[in-house]
Amino acid sequence: MLRVALTGVTGLLGRNLLMEIVKRNIRQLDGLEIVLLGRSSVGRTLQQRVAEIMESDGADYLDIKPDQTCLIREFFERNVRYLRFSLQDGGLGISPDDWQVLRSSPIDYFIHSAASTDMRQSAATHTEAVNFTGMKELIRLVDTLNVRDLSYISTAYVGRSDCGLISPDSMHADGLERNPYELSKRNSEMLFRTWARDSSIRCRVFRPSTICGRLVEQPHGSTCKYDVFYGWAAFFLREKMRRVGTRDDPFSCWETLDARVRYSGESGLNIIPADFAAKLIWSISTSDIADMSFHIANETNTPHALYIPLMLEELRVRGVKQVNVLPDVQNPLERRYYRTVGAAFTPYITDAECRFDLSNFMPLLRPSITRFPEVDMRAFRTLMRYAVEDGLGVVNRRIGASG
Repeated sequence: MLRVALTGVTGLLGRNLLMEIVKRNIRQLDGLEIVLLGRSSVGRTLQQRVAEIMESDGADYLDIKPDQTCLIREFFERNVRYLRFSLQDGGLGISPDDWQVLRSSPIDYFIHSAASTDMRQSAATHTEAVNFTGMKELIRLVDTLNVRDLSYISTAYVGRSDCGLISPDSMHADGLERNPYELSKRNSEMLFRTWARDSSIRCRVFRPSTICGRLVEQPHGSTCKYDVFYGWAAFFLREKMRRVGTRDDPFSCWETLDARVRYSGESGLNIIPADFAAKLIWSISTSDIADMSFHIANETNTPHALYIPLMLEELRVRGVKQVNVLPDVQNPLERRYYRTVGAAFTPYITDAECRFDLSNFMPLLRPSITRFPEVDMRAFRTLMRYAVEDGLGVVNRRIGASG
């Protein structure tokens, strides 16, 4: 029996990991057990949340035929365990009964994907508690279990460098963090690596770059989370709605917004689709490669000068201008931008371009995923059109009201 434990299953990467693990084992589901550790939400248990994910998203990813629906449902009822888990609680909120479930047999692969990705300075205390203190608690938990392989999902940006190819085990100098999120992930990874040196468990660190919606599995563009560049677009959508109101669909008309946005016309952002990231992580996890650290990133970067204007075009927004320096005198819209989303996102669109070393896993890729999905104009438009159809998490387009 292959036994896998996974945190963060309701997040963007976590849900794609869950579906990828099931898809890779679709012909031997009787020999697979998955333990999901997560939280309930208002009015919904973890099991209900996962069921909703599978019903809305799973059939397409798994390419389930009508006669296989019952098989998948039975697998989730029989071979999937749902345990309460919270990175903010002492002991991770795991009950004695659930601890016994974890201890009942060896865990072949334990993947820690749960995290707070909030980049705001105001969220520093929360982010540190979830990512760093939560990592301390996770290590204490794992020390009491029989885990054979433990993976931590970090971020590629803890190894940032101003030039050259960034090694997957490099760590940038103390004090170069651009936000509380990067600081908490850097501290968490350092803690994990220190513990791993003395552990008999096989440990891996996966460092994703900027994660976007799906571009391999259907439906293309699918995402459950509108942060990173989506959050940038959502800011301008809200500003547009200030002008046009919410009675009509804000995507149905053009609007001019007078804003000078600082970003580099020479560099770009490394963007990796969530489904492709999941495929890389599971392929590497189940391989015999000896390395500990891996960048989960794309081979090529997407120019800021390509995707930023494209986002505005899909929002039907005119008037936003690229500048190379921060405006000295700012209008009210610009002040709101640089105080909020611009504060978090500007370093990523003005700093030197990051190039991540992917060489340590390239020979091990399965033939089915050796081609990296380039996030070019066509692909990025696909991402944005899915997001627009979903209202970017701001507008409920089915009823035309703000969300």
